[in-house]
Amino acid sequence: MLKIIKIIALLYLLFLIALYFWQRSFLYHPDRNLGKPSEYGVNYQDVQLATSDNVNIHAWHKAGTNGYHVVYFHGNADNLAFRAPKFKAITDAGFGITAVEYRGWGNSDDIQPTEQGLYKDAQAALDYAKAQLPNDKIILYGESLGTGIAVQTAVNNPHYGVFLEAPYSSVARRAQEIWWLTPAYYLVRDRFDSIAKIPALRTPLVILHGKNDLVIPYAHGQRLYKAAKMPKHFITAPTSGHSDHKHSDILRGLRWLVKTNNSSSSK
Repeated sequence: MLKIIKIIALLYLLFLIALYFWQRSFLYHPDRNLGKPSEYGVNYQDVQLATSDNVNIHAWHKAGTNGYHVVYFHGNADNLAFRAPKFKAITDAGFGITAVEYRGWGNSDDIQPTEQGLYKDAQAALDYAKAQLPNDKIILYGESLGTGIAVQTAVNNPHYGVFLEAPYSSVARRAQEIWWLTPAYYLVRDRFDSIAKIPALRTPLVILHGKNDLVIPYAHGQRLYKAAKMPKHFITAPTSGHSDHKHSDILRGLRWLVKTNNSSSSK
């Protein structure tokens, strides 16, 4: 019996070691197969940017017509092509967009993604958008993994609003829920701790979360919303999962941000 316990303990220890050293392969799922924007039905510029640590990344960019510009940070899998229909809905509604392709994804440099690296990618995309459209009001939009990037970028930069689609409270907390028999919370290196940062935001915030989200449970969005300051708006998508939100819900959230900003500026 003692021998069995020792074997189980050894296997558990080996599993923890593997979880620690290979955790980034669990978190990041880059897709390198990306063509030109026109191949996916969107007439956008495909631009190359350089980050502060000299990594070459790509972004899709299109100026809008309503004075608001979305800087978009996508999730941990697929690439910009997967989100092209969503981008088209946003730009067809008059918003501009700069959607960044992180290091390791698409046509960006094939470098291991890390939390700090993705923050640098986001900053490069935001700086580019501001340089091209200095008079536009910037909305930082994060989807899934990108919600933590949006929150961090919002804390460090002037902007007009934040939109979080299917957000987590922190990657470390979600990891603990998944790997509940392990001390995963303490092993996670790329923590993306949005719940600790979001109280610092002072601009309008929209959170969109699906009730049927099995990747990041609905409760995560609720926790973030509770921790955030006003003005804020929560959109519940009763039939949506993680990555199938209706374009109408997304546009409703973006228009709420526009309306809230206009109301604030008129006071």
